[in-house]
Amino acid sequence: MLWVIKRMIGYHVWFPWINQSFLYRMIKKYYSWMAAGLYGNPSKDFFVVGVTWTNGKTTTSQLIHAIFNKLIGKTLVVTTEWVYIGNEKISMKKKMTSYDPYTLQKLFATAKENWCKIAVIEVSSHGIHQYRFQGVEFDMAVLTNIAEEHLDYHWSLDEYAKTKKQLFQWVLHNKKNNKLAVFPKDDKFGREWNDDMTFDRSETFGMGSASLQADNLQLSATGTSFDLHYLGKVIPVTTKLLGWYNVLNVLAAMSASQLISLRLEDVISVIREFEAPSWRMQSHTSNGVHYFVDYAHNADGLQKALQFLHSIKWNGRLLLMFGLPGERGDVQMPLWGEYADRYADFIVLTEDDSGEDNRLEIMNKILQWLQRKEGDNFYIIPERSLAMDFIVKEAKEGDLVLFAGQWHQKKLYSHYGVRKRNDMEELHKRL
Repeated sequence: MLWVIKRMIGYHVWFPWINQSFLYRMIKKYYSWMAAGLYGNPSKDFFVVGVTWTNGKTTTSQLIHAIFNKLIGKTLVVTTEWVYIGNEKISMKKKMTSYDPYTLQKLFATAKENWCKIAVIEVSSHGIHQYRFQGVEFDMAVLTNIAEEHLDYHWSLDEYAKTKKQLFQWVLHNKKNNKLAVFPKDDKFGREWNDDMTFDRSETFGMGSASLQADNLQLSATGTSFDLHYLGKVIPVTTKLLGWYNVLNVLAAMSASQLISLRLEDVISVIREFEAPSWRMQSHTSNGVHYFVDYAHNADGLQKALQFLHSIKWNGRLLLMFGLPGERGDVQMPLWGEYADRYADFIVLTEDDSGEDNRLEIMNKILQWLQRKEGDNFYIIPERSLAMDFIVKEAKEGDLVLFAGQWHQKKLYSHYGVRKRNDMEELHKRL
């Protein structure tokens, strides 16, 4: 029976409209409860942290995992690209943030067999709406931020936020003793939810007034430092993570650790040694040029990455190579164009996961949102390998180069087929 339902659910790949249908979602809900029951509802024996976001979820999830795994005990973490049980990496090949219920419950069961009692799970809005987390008992919910994304699916920002809010409602109504929450005070929805909902314990974080507050930020191409204000104390913090937005991810992870009363000094020590997750503002220097790779695949992520690099730019230029995703990219095109124009001195537009859309049509659409003309420090090179060749040859000593997009993917999805890709390997060949 479970296999039959799983096969039925798979048809949404060919008929995307099915995702929104009531019957389909009820089938998904029933399937989730069946999957949990099949494995004995393993999450009831875990301390489960759910992290939801628009941007920052993978970095925050892995930070929390690093802290809990080091200071408490073996911890499961389930993120977009990989899974860890303790320090053991489990490769996951599916192209999704929130795994199907069967896979997720199996991971819980496997972690439990390996004496794991803590789990950190990325919780996407799609996964919530499609009932992939039914049967998971969450103890803590963490919100990083909410910005415009997936509006092709949720129709409006309010509906998108409303879906994410369900994670916090699940925590409030769980059958466990723990009902904990972390909110971003600089975010409109974070402030509202913190005021509207009452948890056993909650923390807020941000650059302004919050439980955990950061100021005196010192940003560079090699690391970040800031002063943490907490419980009347001012504590210096350093991290290898780059950019002011990663300070917020650090604060979110710190907040989660304080809700379970970990020693702040120990937490800061773990954060100091934490390495950036793959494709999250990773840097490499060659011949005096600083190259950065970032998973900036939506307008909010692109803006934050460009703002940071623009702030540390000295005498050189900021060069940008990016491509817009197909299918859901139209809504954000004006913002992509605006941010690229505002911050980048030199732009190369290329293909990035165009899906069923024609890659040339995508590129032509964004032209109306760019103020510069082709040839005016702006070039369109559809083939990614040729675009990479071009921008690496253009870069000069002192320049910063940002490669933005879905670099983690091993396949390039386009209207004329699927091809293998390994962008990081291709970049290293050129440096």
